[in-house]
Amino acid sequence: MSHAVIRAAEENNNFLIPNATFIVELLLFLIVLAVLAKFVLPRLQSALSGRRAMIAGQIKDAEEARNQLAEAERASALRPADGARTWERFQWFSWVESTPRLVDGVLYLGSSDNRTVRALDPADGRTLWSTDINGWAWAQPAVSAGAVFASSAGTADHPSPDPPEGSFSALDRRTGALKWRRIVPAQRDVYLAGFVGAPAVAGDRVIVGGLDGVLYAFPTGEKPNASTSAEQHGASGAADANPARP
Repeated sequence: MSHAVIRAAEENNNFLIPNATFIVELLLFLIVLAVLAKFVLPRLQSALSGRRAMIAGQIKDAEEARNQLAEAERASALRPADGARTWERFQWFSWVESTPRLVDGVLYLGSSDNRTVRALDPADGRTLWSTDINGWAWAQPAVSAGAVFASSAGTADHPSPDPPEGSFSALDRRTGALKWRRIVPAQRDVYLAGFVGAPAVAGDRVIVGGLDGVLYAFPTGEKPNASTSAEQHGASGAADANPARP
């Protein structure tokens, strides 16, 4: 009797025909999918699209910054007729913020972090000489018959063990050798010291404004010394006689 009942139950439980529990679970699963598709998936897609757009924008900004940095690190000559670049010279890891000065077929210009003043051949950009003045040489140099005069700024608030110095330097026009240099000591409570303005040669004097608010006048043909009065040159004190840095 019991065997007949079990056999009848097994015959009525056909696995090909879903029972009520399966149908309910299937309906719940489809409802969950519909909710995810309608409310969750669009938000995820929007977030992913925004993320992709942000990454693309960051890549573009980085590429533009790289190109701008590359442009800032180079000195270039352009053809006046069409603006085509005829030559370019890089100053690696340093911007070129100085306006060049062309005198008697030679270009003189400063730099920034590499702290140099250079003389270039304007025909091909070849370096004729390069002198480290140990300061940010942002300004356009001035040129007299025998010297190149360069402003530089410095700071005490600098991470390197050899921070840039604010100074005014006279370089030999032919060789770039340091003739004399007037250093302005950096102050801890002032970020910049020295000179950022472009000097100007006037007769036997070179005139330059300092970050200390003083207008200085130095002789173009001699080394300033301790006996030079403030009334004559707008400053007092001895000039720095350190040799040119390598």
